[in-house]
Amino acid sequence: MNKTDISAKRARIGALLGNAVEYYDQSLYAYLAPFLAPVFFPTSDPVIGLILTYLLIPLGFISRPIGAYFIGDIGDYVGRKKALMISIIGMAVVTFTIGCLPTYAKVGAISPILLILCRVAQSFFVGAEFNGGAIYTLEHTPQQRHGIMSGLYSAGTVVGMLAASLIALVVSHYPFLTWRFPFFLSFLTTIVAWYLRYYMVETPLVEFRSRIKISFLQLLLKYKIDFLRIIIVAGLFNTIYTIPTIFLNTYIPMISNVSIENMLLLSSISLLIYMGSLVIFGVLSDVISVEKIMKIGALCIILLSYPLFCLLYNVSIIKIAIFKGIFAIIAGAFNGGFHAWVLNIFQYDHRYRGISLGYSLGSQIIGGMSPAICFWLWQKTQYIPSPSFYLMICGVVALCGISKLYRRSKLELSMPS
Repeated sequence: MNKTDISAKRARIGALLGNAVEYYDQSLYAYLAPFLAPVFFPTSDPVIGLILTYLLIPLGFISRPIGAYFIGDIGDYVGRKKALMISIIGMAVVTFTIGCLPTYAKVGAISPILLILCRVAQSFFVGAEFNGGAIYTLEHTPQQRHGIMSGLYSAGTVVGMLAASLIALVVSHYPFLTWRFPFFLSFLTTIVAWYLRYYMVETPLVEFRSRIKISFLQLLLKYKIDFLRIIIVAGLFNTIYTIPTIFLNTYIPMISNVSIENMLLLSSISLLIYMGSLVIFGVLSDVISVEKIMKIGALCIILLSYPLFCLLYNVSIIKIAIFKGIFAIIAGAFNGGFHAWVLNIFQYDHRYRGISLGYSLGSQIIGGMSPAICFWLWQKTQYIPSPSFYLMICGVVALCGISKLYRRSKLELSMPS
């Protein structure tokens, strides 16, 4: 193995492991939402408290795209490594701060206001993280292996999510004593991630970056159709993770006697299935086609969402396990090759900003809103399968976004040599 191969391998490992730690930080709030709701949003109606808590997940729909653009700008014109270092340091500081926040019982309305500010700041820094790390990883990977590396990269994020899920399971036994602990723990894990990224090599393409820097408006006009496609596809990407792994953890205990503790345990198991599915379908994306595999995943969402939600009538642990397992496989099919699919939309000197901005808008507006929307649908209709309607709509729209993807010439998309 020559020095170039060793450097590329270190680059991929640094990006993968650093991203896993970053997603531990990001997932904590979502998994701890059932415990944070009464602490920061105490109301007489627990559903209202949960809706308010979950609404903070997409609260950064403005700050996240702004962070995606400005940190992405650094990634395109200064260096991928520097942008990734900025995002992980920022996330560490904000996550630690959340663990220090006073509760509503101590300071009243100031408490949720501070939480809102932290969520906005967190969204800013994470805006360019997920896709930035994927771009960095794939740019150090041969094109014929983009599918498998896309799956492995997304699987790395699941490692962080799984760690957050397991920590939330521990907190569920002592919610009033230890809800702060996971946020403090994230500071220690971030030191490890920062160390890994500090020794990553820079992507060679920054030495050949565009001499003419285009503005935000020029970027939108040049890629307006592609932006729309990324937004709607990223929306389903986020939704099919959020609904079965976050929304159901609270939804099912409200419509049944299944405890939150059991739901968190089942979520951890389904995350393992999801992680394996991402890798398997990433491999298949290289063998068959990224677009074909993603279309199959979208079709499964459209056709199976309603019957799967019907399983929640007279729900049991076995039914929940089936529900989560099938959704984990479908999500793996759709999400596994996503980064390989989206990488070819933008040429290299606009790639970091373009992909990060499009994904941030879709994940926040369509995916991030999904728990609150699904709770609202159920509250208005009292019809258990009603959240499936939102998933089906997202599936139809995403299927349109994947179809007939315009691909620019190989010369325009390739890295300079």
